Amino acid sequence: MTSTIAPARTGGGYGLTHYIAMDFWRNLRNVGNSFFVIVLPTVLFLFFGASMEWSDEPVASATPAPGP
Repeated sequence: MTSTIAPARTGGGYGLTHYIAMDFWRNLRNVGNSFFVIVLPTVLFLFFGASMEWSDEPVASATPAPGP
């Protein structure tokens, strides 16, 4: 009885970058998902973050409460 060694597989036709690109476009076609992931955070940042007068103030610590 003889056995032969099969050649190693090289991963097929599609790689990880192709999967990531296809998943990105699939999620982008979902309008409800795109609104909550892209549009809403951008609008909230522009409204509450960048347009306020205190937006240039540095943050001293991670907690909003004053220290002891």
